Amino acid sequence: MGSDEEFRERLARRRAEIDEQLADLDRADEERAERTRELAARRAAMPRLRRWLTDTGGVLVLLVVVFLTAESAMTVAQFTGPGFDEDRRTGQATVRSCERRGPIGEGFGYWYVCEADVVWSDGDVDRIRPHKRGFFDVSEIGSTVTIGDRGARKLPARADLPPRPLVLLVASVLAMVAVLLSMLLLGSLWLTVKDRVRRLRR
Repeated sequence: MGSDEEFRERLARRRAEIDEQLADLDRADEERAERTRELAARRAAMPRLRRWLTDTGGVLVLLVVVFLTAESAMTVAQFTGPGFDEDRRTGQATVRSCERRGPIGEGFGYWYVCEADVVWSDGDVDRIRPHKRGFFDVSEIGSTVTIGDRGARKLPARADLPPRPLVLLVASVLAMVAVLLSMLLLGSLWLTVKDRVRRLRR
């Protein structure tokens, strides 16, 4: 009798242990299911913009828009200058040669970077190569253009290219949009990488 009772007690304890282990497994399954539901809820609540930004197609579209906006800003900016001050040193620039650039890069269409010899009003002689779209043109090779000295590390000014506030405003707005979109692009790339890493950890 004693041995039967001990056997039943051991059997009961073993069943209790098994029941407890099964309960633990059920709780673990429930926790996993709850985490899955929470993740699904967060993704469902994710703004459409973020879902679009984490999509590869969205990133590519945004990259193209940033490029087009920046190039448009550079194209428009060629039609305005910094202003020509007669009180500063002036010079006569004779265009020697030009190198064609484009059709894409720092603006749309072909443009030229030209080298010119300058005789300044104080007698100095210099050779310049302004890297500004539209400052000189290939059609001006051999011609003399009046320019103004704006100081070291600044592009010279042309007498026939005055400041145009409206053009400058349009170029500035386009440049600002390009900067903001670039920041948005960096954010979207971060979200994309973060999304991919999270999926790999599942």
